[in-house]
Amino acid sequence: MKFASGARLGCPVDALEMLNWTGSEFVQAPRPTDEQLANVRVWAGGHAVDFPDIEQNFDLDELMALLPIDHRSVVTA
Repeated sequence: MKFASGARLGCPVDALEMLNWTGSEFVQAPRPTDEQLANVRVWAGGHAVDFPDIEQNFDLDELMALLPIDHRSVVTA
């Protein structure tokens, strides 16, 4: 993802837990296409990202946890 500030966030798709609700249980969602993942928007007041084409959203904290960095050194403003 590329944000308006120029910042980028990339996470391995296979590391994301994508589930669909069947009405009685959650089941694994099919792997999305690159085209489906290209439609992304900032959501929940900037605390999450939403992929409307696949009906999935992820908290930024959840995505950041997938990155191989020391999260204690991340400065927030």
